[in-house]
Amino acid sequence: MPTAEVQKIRGLGALRGAFDRSHELLREFVASLNEERLDGVLAYRDSRGKRDERPMWQLMTHVVNHGTHHRAETAMAMTAMGKPMRELDYVYFEIERDRDRVDG
Repeated sequence: MPTAEVQKIRGLGALRGAFDRSHELLREFVASLNEERLDGVLAYRDSRGKRDERPMWQLMTHVVNHGTHHRAETAMAMTAMGKPMRELDYVYFEIERDRDRVDG
């Protein structure tokens, strides 16, 4: 979803819907990948408009690593506001999600 569209989202329900749709599209994209596509080169423009090319596998690694970076930033900000977050490790997220499915 383009940044301009994300900035128009209002309300928790709309935010959850956009989040769910984003993850659905990401799952579909990942399911479509194979070794050939992962080794293929993707040409793109970065956020400053600079042209670049990278193998898809490098860009997919970047997506995962960048998410980790933002989780750490969020955790630091929340802790600074006196609201420390729970575990950030992905496995704990999945364990908690499994408990939520069973409990509720």
